[in-house]
Amino acid sequence: MPESKYGKYILRGTEKKQSIPETSSVVLGGAEDWNGIQHRINWQYVSGPNVMVEEPHTHDFDKFLVFLGTNPANADDFDAEIELTLGEEGETYTINTATVVVIPKGMVHCPLNFKRIGKPILFCNIYLATEYVKTAWAGQFTKTTGSKYEKYIIREPKKGEPRKLDSEAWGVSITEEITSKIGKFNCNFNFLGIMGPHVLPDPPHQHNCDEILFLIPGTSGTGPDLGGEVELAFGEEWEKQTITTAAIVCLPKEIVHCPVYIKKVDKPFYWGHILFASSYDSSAFNPERPL
Repeated sequence: MPESKYGKYILRGTEKKQSIPETSSVVLGGAEDWNGIQHRINWQYVSGPNVMVEEPHTHDFDKFLVFLGTNPANADDFDAEIELTLGEEGETYTINTATVVVIPKGMVHCPLNFKRIGKPILFCNIYLATEYVKTAWAGQFTKTTGSKYEKYIIREPKKGEPRKLDSEAWGVSITEEITSKIGKFNCNFNFLGIMGPHVLPDPPHQHNCDEILFLIPGTSGTGPDLGGEVELAFGEEWEKQTITTAAIVCLPKEIVHCPVYIKKVDKPFYWGHILFASSYDSSAFNPERPL
């Protein structure tokens, strides 16, 4: 068997014990520097009430908090109440549906309180930095009751109309259009629920910026097992890599990738991309050949 050239780009899930009660996740084994990718994603499953982060703080980077149910076939299947405090004014918002929260760099946020969990929740943290550094906020909340920060709570964001496939369903997404009232970010992403075998329609292509592809099991308690089998082609060699665990594919710019074959689905799981450009179209490697 020829030696793999592109296997190093895939971080694969392994077991990990948790220190926070009522949460579980997997750790990803592979290249420690994520093959030079400058941004990160991690996720946890929350199965019971807990205050995940108590201290208000800021970051010197933009980040996105993603709250989803653990039923990839139906993003509306969300049974939880989460409280998140935003801004120096201490505005507290309740999240009770599939939601993306945009946290621009420098914005005070937290506590983050998972108050009620009727069904387990998938909580993802996407941040535009290689290191997750927090700066404690020394101020005091003014405790106003306005809605200055409501625009940062984006409930059930979806990118246009989903494809009419019984094997695929929208979760949430972030696009330049969705965030236009907040600001411009070098990031767009989507989460798709995968319910059955099919081929994703993207032909082989490349981007002028880095990209992350991710595969997240829909439920906790299964360890790193994805609940399916996905085959992804890389490079002009069209080298195929098979993925059967939770995984992140780190794609430095200009790496040719796709098509993606969803070969087997025993349990629904999430698939998606995070592209580090303001819009998907703007990331075309060759502007004369749009994506």
